[in-house]
Amino acid sequence: MEKQSQNQNLKNILVTGATGFIGQSLCRELLNYDKNVFVLSRHYKKAEKILGTQIEILTNLEQLKSNTQIDAVISLAGAPVVGGLWTQKRKQLLIDSRINDLNAIKALCEQLKHKPKCLINASAIGFYGIRHDELITEKETGQAIFQSELCQQRENAANQFENYGTRVCNLRIGLVFDNDGGAFVQMARPIKFGLGAILGSGQQWMSWIYKPDLIRIILFLLNEEILSGAINATAPEPVTNEMFTKSVAAKFNRPVFLKAPALVLKTMLGELSQLFLEGQRVIPEKLLAAGFEFNVTTLDEMLAAIDSK
Repeated sequence: MEKQSQNQNLKNILVTGATGFIGQSLCRELLNYDKNVFVLSRHYKKAEKILGTQIEILTNLEQLKSNTQIDAVISLAGAPVVGGLWTQKRKQLLIDSRINDLNAIKALCEQLKHKPKCLINASAIGFYGIRHDELITEKETGQAIFQSELCQQRENAANQFENYGTRVCNLRIGLVFDNDGGAFVQMARPIKFGLGAILGSGQQWMSWIYKPDLIRIILFLLNEEILSGAINATAPEPVTNEMFTKSVAAKFNRPVFLKAPALVLKTMLGELSQLFLEGQRVIPEKLLAAGFEFNVTTLDEMLAAIDSK
């Protein structure tokens, strides 16, 4: 990953959710930029094994002294939305895992003499709810359905940091693709074995982002002090589910002859099926206007980039 010039005033970075798919890559890149990285993790040994010894691992934010200077916070924590059926218990877990993280950081900020200059909060394009073919920019509002309300609650909690004079960036992230985990590996696995299926009509949109570009976006936001509020973190060219399935199948020289009927998915997954049958056609309008240049803009470029690793 090529280096961007970095704001040297933001030297000390606190990251939550650092041992996850995005967090691991982000922490490595922050170290490459000579940042001092603090990580909150309940499991010290696991975090040390994954992230190494150059990072300061905290099992509790109370370990930081009040005169510690944290220049920026990157909040990636949260239970995976596809980790189980959306029962009421599961929904509450999804909410709590996001809000509790931000509340803990807020409690820390109350004690710190120097408040963070920037908070980058990992939200999601689920904020926009069900939109069909509508082209979505950051101007669109949320909806009264769970996937949207989950994101709204997280963003509302993040926005409270503005009271400290902190610049808040609510990063609405699409499907994150790479070959070392995440959505792409899960979705490509059945296709690779000739069991790929078009979901429902196949015309629902998938807004995605190549993980190295997502890391570059986060670094860009640390630098760009004029950017705040909602920011779409998706590649400029979303694809439909049918386009994705057929493109990945072609990569593996596999046929696509299966279809997963919408009724079957709704019966099996209930409300969770919305994530697979309804999409969002999202455009990163604010990033493009700010001059951010994506290295990977199309699905074909993403597949080629993965092949080259």
